[in-house]
Amino acid sequence: MKFVINSKQLYDKLQKLGKVINSKNTLPILDNFLFIISGLRLKIVATDIETRVGTEIEISEVDGDGKIAINAQQIANALKDIPNQPITIEINPLNYEISISYENGKFLFIGVNPKEYPDPRKLKDELSFSIESDVLSSCIEATLFASASDELRPILNGVLLDITPDSLTFVATDGHKMIKVQSNQEYLQQRSSFVLVQKTARILQGLLPKKNEPISVMFDLNTGVFKMLDFIITCRFVEGRFPNYESVIPKENRNVAKVSKDQLLAVLKRVSVFSNPANNLVKLDFSSNGVIASSQDIDFSTSAEEMLPCEYDGESLVIGFKASFLLEILSHLQSDDIAIKMSTADKATLIVPSSTNISTTSLIMPLMLTD
Repeated sequence: MKFVINSKQLYDKLQKLGKVINSKNTLPILDNFLFIISGLRLKIVATDIETRVGTEIEISEVDGDGKIAINAQQIANALKDIPNQPITIEINPLNYEISISYENGKFLFIGVNPKEYPDPRKLKDELSFSIESDVLSSCIEATLFASASDELRPILNGVLLDITPDSLTFVATDGHKMIKVQSNQEYLQQRSSFVLVQKTARILQGLLPKKNEPISVMFDLNTGVFKMLDFIITCRFVEGRFPNYESVIPKENRNVAKVSKDQLLAVLKRVSVFSNPANNLVKLDFSSNGVIASSQDIDFSTSAEEMLPCEYDGESLVIGFKASFLLEILSHLQSDDIAIKMSTADKATLIVPSSTNISTTSLIMPLMLTD
């Protein structure tokens, strides 16, 4: 087998696919890319068993079809510093010897028998819908950070996609904070849902095109397929039942503060520096005069306090939060102004942006305050 391909185009594709491959694999074959030559197309595949990503590149001067597995790190490092130029790749199917020739140079190394490479998952009784890439990217970006890394509750280690006849809702939670993002549009005629693994969601986010295009999503009970123009991702879903996210969203929040997100973010960054490292507690004291953010570390006799104007409707209320959680939520909101909705100091607080392209609800659990 022999073909010619552009070095930069090949390297760029390998860099993106390489993010699927784990640094340590129980199966040695997973350290490799699978190259499939068919006509004037080269298909490249990478997988970690749970997630499989494939792409295709146009090639020329092809002599023979076939497959070979190539060590991912070896070929990526070899191509990394080759200037943009056509390169010739020749593969001996008998001993899997690989020759890569370029201007003034040549690499020679050994590939792996492709028969050991895992086959892709097959869908059964599949459902499908289409979603714009910018909507999908925005929804993953807004929720993924709130997912957990909990070995005891693996269902929280991902992002839920809850599909109804008139909406698509993305939800992620770690038990302390929860983000719900909803796109109100018709996607599927029946209700269905699945949970994307964290790693898969990150890979999908990284491969989504910068230019908006429709993404085809096909899935069954355990497996999903995301088709883009340049890539196709096949993945296994997280097994289990996701918590009833609607039931934890408080419905009655009689205390509402409207404030500039950027101003609050800046205040919290300054004040949280002096919080106790053990709990990272920041207090917010809401009244008709505005909100006072404060923190202290009794052990080192340090404290901070800052007043921020805000529009507040409700009873005077002092509530505490883990600063890092609150900062994380605020940093991911794409809005100039936000509304903070509270009932009491010991119940979940809602943070809602005033203007976004998609409906976003952030929930954060307060910390216990002691006198």
